[in-house]
Amino acid sequence: PIGLLGYGASSDAWHMSSPRPDGEGAVQAIQAALQGAGLSAGDLGWINLHGTGTAQNDAMESLAVVQTLGVDVPGTSTKPHTGHTRREPWRRPLSGALSVVS
Repeated sequence: PIGLLGYGASSDAWHMSSPRPDGEGAVQAIQAALQGAGLSAGDLGWINLHGTGTAQNDAMESLAVVQTLGVDVPGTSTKPHTGHTRREPWRRPLSGALSVVS
């Protein structure tokens, strides 16, 4: 089953459209999501990555995921296929996740 058990958010205020290269903001968000869900990295079977497809963001996201979850949790991203959406942005990742599972 798929469920949203926890969430995390952060604002590193690094730059309006660029993340901190060390991934600190993403690390904080991932840690908050795990804590809120009462889970550890070993409990996860898959993650939906932000995956903007930019060198800067993908490098930061990779660092943050490895730092918090290790290298054994599989993940995918639909954003390279769908791009940014302005209307109902939650629907694209959710529909992608559901189609991966079904």
